Amino acid sequence: MNWHLEKKVRNNPAARKAFNELAIQVFQLSFESWYENGYWTDAYIPYTLMDGDTAAANISVNTMKTIWNGQIKNYIQLGTVMTAPPCRKQGLSRFLMEEIKKDWEGRCDGMYLFANDTVLDFYPKFGFSRQEQYQCSLPVLPQKGVIRKLSMDKPEDRRILKEHYQMSNPFSLLPMLDNYPLLMFYLRSFLKDCVYYLPKYDAVAVVEKAEEENAMICHDIFCRADVNFREILNFLSFPDTKRVILEFTPKETANCIQTPLDDDGTLFFLTKEDNPFQEQKLRFPGLSHA
Repeated sequence: MNWHLEKKVRNNPAARKAFNELAIQVFQLSFESWYENGYWTDAYIPYTLMDGDTAAANISVNTMKTIWNGQIKNYIQLGTVMTAPPCRKQGLSRFLMEEIKKDWEGRCDGMYLFANDTVLDFYPKFGFSRQEQYQCSLPVLPQKGVIRKLSMDKPEDRRILKEHYQMSNPFSLLPMLDNYPLLMFYLRSFLKDCVYYLPKYDAVAVVEKAEEENAMICHDIFCRADVNFREILNFLSFPDTKRVILEFTPKETANCIQTPLDDDGTLFFLTKEDNPFQEQKLRFPGLSHA
């Protein structure tokens, strides 16, 4: 086969169509509406091996900005790792990994990805090391108050969300910055009915009921730094909520239960700088996964 590597998938209609067809085949997922709504930006860069007009394999680069120990960190997250079934076991993912490392090493503070159990031996070959992630949960006491669900179909509500997103999450130990397009990948699809505005705290939060009885998942909170974290969680809680599961690591963990995270894929990290996961019990925010 005559492979050629396409790095400008977004603006190439034929390549984008092939990329989406492969994503649907492997993950039952299309990126086309994300593109049509204007959220696919230069921060998401598929490296797609093409066989004519067909996508054979892909690994996408996602540029991610965060703050760690008071310093801006520019990481690269690798995602949308996929190979068409007839093209597997031909070294295509290895080729793409080598190409990405050649392009990005020296241009970022580190690279990371989340791997499933079938490829745990693959990424260490490229210098990645396995890291443990931890999930925090804590008890809550539901409080009544004014909460308005935001509709992601309404421009005005999306404006409120974006304004508050720019405040970041002041409670997060590893907050993601300039990540709005990826956030909208979730909030215009899987979590579109889970976005709420709390007028009392001028805060926007993404929450939903957990499968576990009497539990709630808090994906993220966007607001000023001078509001009370625990009060916000109490106001957000559904009437029967007794425990909130956090999809980010809070700065204050004294009252939290921290447990190893075992349902998020295995984190592999590559950096020559300080490694946050060797210093703290952390997790990357759930809504930052690509």
